Amino acid sequence: MTPKFIIVHHTATNRNTTTFEAVNNYHKQLWNWKSSLGYYIGYQYFITADGKLRQGRADNEPGAHCVGWNNNSIGVCLTGNFEIEQPTVAQLETLKDLLDCLRDRWRIDLKNIFGHKEKGTTLCPGKNLMVWVEDYRKKSPSSREEIKKKIIELLNQL
Repeated sequence: MTPKFIIVHHTATNRNTTTFEAVNNYHKQLWNWKSSLGYYIGYQYFITADGKLRQGRADNEPGAHCVGWNNNSIGVCLTGNFEIEQPTVAQLETLKDLLDCLRDRWRIDLKNIFGHKEKGTTLCPGKNLMVWVEDYRKKSPSSREEIKKKIIELLNQL
């Protein structure tokens, strides 16, 4: 599969005590479907409160994070309940860097990045993270896109 979308999630649990291993074990109990990386977690990426990033599934293998979207999307989950708290600065820095990297690697357009609630009946990723996702979608183009635009502007001046 070639991923065309990125879907952002939250655990809706305590961000300081929820671990990659805990979610992996929970997902093992739910569906017992192991990824090519040896994990059961349904997300391709997992970001803890301190901004540490773990990969649970290969980018190009189906996830188990959003019904109807698992075969063409990358799931990214942050620990915390962002209906009632804010993501940490470290989480948001890691998320931004990850999204920028994935967008560049897979040529994913900004309009194809969603909060889970935009693709399913859920509050996920919580209102406080959803605001960040919406703002990210409005951000300026990636550096490669900016360079292309500047080159075109320069060529038009000739």
